Amino acid sequence: MGWWLGLLGIVIGGVAAELPGALLGGTLGGLLGMIHALRARLLRLEQEVERLRPLAPDAAQPSAVEGTRPLAAPAVEAANSPVPAFIDLPAEVIEAVAAEPSPRPPAPTPQEEWPQQPGGAMFEGAWLERAREFLTGGNPVVRIGLVILFFGVGFLLKYAAERDLMPVELRYLATASGALGLLGLGWYQRQRRPSFALLLQGGGIGILYLTIFAALHLHALIPAPLAFALLVALTTASAALAILQDARGLAAFATAGGFLSPLLASTDSGNHVALFSYYALLNLGVLSIAWFRAWRELNLIGFLFTFVIASSWGYLSYEPALFASTEPFLLLFYLIYVTVSVLYASRQPPTLRGLIDGTLVFGLPVIGFALQAALVEPYEFGLAYSAFALSALYLLLSRWCRHQGMGLPLLSQVFLALGVVFATLALPLALSDRWSSAAWALEGAGLVFIGVQQGRRLPRWLGVALQLGAGIFYGIDPTVEIDPLPFLNGPFLGALLLALSGLISAYQLRPSNRLYPYEQPLAPLMLIWGLVWWGGAWIHEIDQFFHWKWLIAWWALSALLLLEVTRRLDWSMPRYALQATLPLLLLGPFPSLLAMGPPTHPFAGWGGIVWPLSLVTTTLFLWRAPPLLSRLALMWQHGLLALLVLLLLLVEVDWGISDWLAAGSGTWRQAVAVCITAATLLAIPYLSRRVRWPLGEFANAYLLALLLPAILLVGWIANATFQVGDPFPLPYFPLLNPLELAQLIGITALLLFTLPRPQLFGLTHRHPLLAGAGALALLALSGILARALHFWSGLPWRWDLMLRSVELQASWSVAWSLTALILMVLATRRSWRQVWFVGAALLGLVVVKLFLVDLASSNTVSRIVSFLAVGGLMLVIGFFSPLPPRREAQEG
Repeated sequence: MGWWLGLLGIVIGGVAAELPGALLGGTLGGLLGMIHALRARLLRLEQEVERLRPLAPDAAQPSAVEGTRPLAAPAVEAANSPVPAFIDLPAEVIEAVAAEPSPRPPAPTPQEEWPQQPGGAMFEGAWLERAREFLTGGNPVVRIGLVILFFGVGFLLKYAAERDLMPVELRYLATASGALGLLGLGWYQRQRRPSFALLLQGGGIGILYLTIFAALHLHALIPAPLAFALLVALTTASAALAILQDARGLAAFATAGGFLSPLLASTDSGNHVALFSYYALLNLGVLSIAWFRAWRELNLIGFLFTFVIASSWGYLSYEPALFASTEPFLLLFYLIYVTVSVLYASRQPPTLRGLIDGTLVFGLPVIGFALQAALVEPYEFGLAYSAFALSALYLLLSRWCRHQGMGLPLLSQVFLALGVVFATLALPLALSDRWSSAAWALEGAGLVFIGVQQGRRLPRWLGVALQLGAGIFYGIDPTVEIDPLPFLNGPFLGALLLALSGLISAYQLRPSNRLYPYEQPLAPLMLIWGLVWWGGAWIHEIDQFFHWKWLIAWWALSALLLLEVTRRLDWSMPRYALQATLPLLLLGPFPSLLAMGPPTHPFAGWGGIVWPLSLVTTTLFLWRAPPLLSRLALMWQHGLLALLVLLLLLVEVDWGISDWLAAGSGTWRQAVAVCITAATLLAIPYLSRRVRWPLGEFANAYLLALLLPAILLVGWIANATFQVGDPFPLPYFPLLNPLELAQLIGITALLLFTLPRPQLFGLTHRHPLLAGAGALALLALSGILARALHFWSGLPWRWDLMLRSVELQASWSVAWSLTALILMVLATRRSWRQVWFVGAALLGLVVVKLFLVDLASSNTVSRIVSFLAVGGLMLVIGFFSPLPPRREAQEG
């Protein structure tokens, strides 16, 4: 209710009297809301008392009841009693109530057991509770009245100055006297009514700040040295009062009043030196209090007021001509709050020693560096020099914290990280304007680190959001930059810093760091984010400055680097990325290699370095990967590696043959490729029995991978039957030419590769494999006959003409019959019934061909030769190779 009334008051007051009316209306609305809340609270208390009244004895005779407890019970007893101590009840009633078992609170969930670090409540949602406590605890009427009084004095001074209602000296004297009266009354009441006294002191100090500043800058009633001395004295007195009374509320109230004084008494003169000098005194007061007390609220008030107001002034009024009078103040403020952050960590209780204020530690470099960037924008390399200076500062602070024995290991690590960050930023800042995105990403990673170390959710989420925002701003930057040097330019280094920030955050957000359940997706999100930026940075750079082949080497080296990081950090999450990395690495070159042909080849140019480097790196990756990757994933990757090496060798040798035989090299290139494939089919099974790793350990993976080249080899042997196979520069001779020798070698290699392991094809015996090999051999034989007629008799190599050739048909009939004869005779000798039936089927095919093709031929001589030859061969077959008996009958 109070918030709604306050908002309504701001709206009404703003419409009526602009900013002063909005402030006054908001305050009055909030006050009305709190009065309503207090009335409701009082009503509930009265109802509770009325409910308990029947249990109390007669109020007129409190001493006549035997066994009653006195009105003022001891504090400890009252604290342990289930009945409020201010109620006078009989002892029997109290004992009965105390004997009742109190309901046990539910067991805390793991999230409730999470250790909450002090100092984080202000940013974890408890700031609303603190605001309510400030407005309703103690004496809220006095607190709100002092706030209204402070604003009223400011408006009065400004009003009186504008209308000259009374002598200016008298106005300031009256205001200062009233403020001193409040301060004296507060000091006098510090023992009796400490809360009331602290409020009065805070209000008096704030009004004195306002009076001194207005007397100096509005009417010049006092000289600047005197005003400076008065402000120093007032700042010192405020700090002393707060420390002596251990009153952080007084310090916060007085400090906030001091920072607000220039705003309330402003005349828009634009004297920034006076404003920042005044703020320097206030910040020195904050520093002096931080020397004795770890009051986070006070530190944040000073930090926010200083840099927010300074940023506003810079946006509205700064000009490059004001650099000399502005830069010293920025440096002074920066050093003050760096010191405050160190003091805050070192002044913690012994059990919390080293706890840091993440908002101050990480917010200061972000805001300070942004302001510094605006100041040094006209100066070349000004921001780079600033980054070097900040790097040196943080590195020195890190070393100092580590060697002072102050128990500040976390702060030392954070300062070290910031030092490295700014040192890393210095180089790209000298070459690019994209410093903000990189700085935000690194600061976001620092926030994630602090949030994980201190168990605080908000810094973790802010860090992730900051990195995502930095990446978006980096991507939409319209600046088109010409990169003068590879890897030493702003776009590349900026993207690289975004990638490193994402990967560091992913490691910090791993599940072992006790995150909340809904935070589990953050780690894979940041891992993917970091890997995408890592890949984008390198791909862009390689595409701009190098040949595409370097992408292969980069990919292999990146996979190996990620593997080593995963192993050394015992980080399990990247294994999923690793399982996808190597297949992409191995499959990526396939399209380019398949499309590559003379005059280009894989080892041209940088390829002689890139490909060996990539293969060695990939092999090392596979050797180091087994603890992290599954057996199935490793088998796939070993198989893909074997195919990549085979394809690389085939393409390179193909280029060599083409370069050696400029004309007519097609047949030789195919023959050499078949020989290399056949040698691979024979060598890998042989070596897998003698080389333990990788061929022996992953033998099945390599054998399964070789199925693809084996199937392609079958297709080539069948297709080669229909190729002319010109052996240029050699003359053609059957079987002694590159094409037909390659067919023979390929069929032999296929038999030797497949017959010992039919299980690769899902078979239980070898008969289908033998049948397939026989079919290929018959096709090859038919091609040999066609080629012989083409080269020796001048038959055109056109299959529409060749199929009508009587000579070719007769040659096929005789050759097929001889093949059937050999098969059937051999089957009879060895009692191979299946082979005999194969020969018989081939013979039947010849007979069908005789009556369908040869009989229709117009060449009588060829027809006679075909029929006589086939008929004679069939007689020989019938005499020498009858059908073998069944094995059972033969044994019987």
